[in-house]
Amino acid sequence: VPALLNNAETWVEMPEEALTQLEELQNMFLRSIFKVPRGTPKPALKWETGTLPMWARIMVKKLYFLNSIKHQKENVLAKQVLSEQVRLGLPGLAKECAEICQKLGIDNIVKNEIPKGKWKKVVKEASRKYAEKELLREMERLEKTDKIKTEKFGAKGYIQDKCVEDARTQFRIRTNMIDIKMNFKSDPRNSRELWRCDGCRRTVESQPHILHCPAYKTLREGRDVNVDKDLIKYVQDVLVVREKMRQGN
Repeated sequence: VPALLNNAETWVEMPEEALTQLEELQNMFLRSIFKVPRGTPKPALKWETGTLPMWARIMVKKLYFLNSIKHQKENVLAKQVLSEQVRLGLPGLAKECAEICQKLGIDNIVKNEIPKGKWKKVVKEASRKYAEKELLREMERLEKTDKIKTEKFGAKGYIQDKCVEDARTQFRIRTNMIDIKMNFKSDPRNSRELWRCDGCRRTVESQPHILHCPAYKTLREGRDVNVDKDLIKYVQDVLVVREKMRQGN
């Protein structure tokens, strides 16, 4: 990220295409960490890890930079340029930062001088709050995020506490990205099979069904699927057995 956003505070009038490419690069990185397909809900990747979208990162850098310029001496060229931008109402960093401040609901840094430490705290809190609101808005129309959007935006404990494979499994469970037929309804193979459970062959293979499917009863012995640790191991074992069933067919 530091390499990608090097000098981002000077990127005025950014093309939408460039911002889209930056977002996709970050999404690709997060998908690689969780080892999930492209169809994974993008806001879920950021919500579970507490990752700011690229547009929010760039806004923060611009606001920090402009305030830093304002604290320079009057004979510094950057401050003179900024003063002329403001005086003449020219497009550039000053105008963009004023718009960002309005969007975040914070004091207009172009018109006010705020101590650097205080300003960084204000910007950090406001940008995270605004990013959270936007991610929630994106998740409102996504069924796969119904469980996680009721929780707070930020890195979840399982990401830090569990090994990589267990954390990946828990992420997939929480975002309905486990390789279960009803989680991938549009997959041609799943639709041809009418989404029938590979285990019991009696009902559709949904994520809730898998937790109680009689075909996997022995895998639940000694485990409580309401406990994350047991649930993760159970789902991992189910997927192994299920894959063997599919290969046998």
